[in-house]
Amino acid sequence: MDSSISYNDDEHIESVRSYQYWLASVVLTAQQHLSKAQSLEMAYQETLRNTDIIIKDEGARRLRLRILMLENENDDLHEQLALEDDRIDVLEQESEELRGQLGQAQEDVCQREAELRTHTRELQSLKVGGTLSGVEHTLTLLG
Repeated sequence: MDSSISYNDDEHIESVRSYQYWLASVVLTAQQHLSKAQSLEMAYQETLRNTDIIIKDEGARRLRLRILMLENENDDLHEQLALEDDRIDVLEQESEELRGQLGQAQEDVCQREAELRTHTRELQSLKVGGTLSGVEHTLTLLG
């Protein structure tokens, strides 16, 4: 055998062991990376779930706010309606009072017209009577 090429079992064993350690460290590093990637993926999925929960909570909060605003608007409209109902009641009462006053005024007008007609007839009677008296007086003076 050639002396320049020598085969040493110890060197070979040491070389194989070094390779095994290196390979084990590479596998360990790959496993660590895989474990880290899995942890990051799980954290990402949890973050997505939390984000969905936050979005749903925000949607529910907005709906509650909208409901409160509509209830407030509804209360305002009920108050306005009650005020308008009260106003209508007052106007109806005033209308009834005015109708009563109008009826009384119409009765007064009818009574005054009747009195006026009576007075007019009496006045015409007096005028006619006065004219006849004047004619009789004139005839008496002439005769």
